Amino acid sequence: MKIVIDTNVLISGVFFGGFPRKILSAVVGKEISLTNMKKSYRK
Repeated sequence: MKIVIDTNVLISGVFFGGFPRKILSAVVGKEISLTNMKKSYRK
C-alpha cells in the first residue's frame, strides 16, 4: 500500500505517538511505502 502523509502526521508520530506512530512504524517496517503528492497526481 502507498500512502501520502503530511508534516502533522510525521511530527505527531515522532513526538507524541498514537496512530501516527503506528503509521511511521509500518513505514519503517516496510509494511507500507510512502509516495509524494506529485507522483500521485500524475497517474
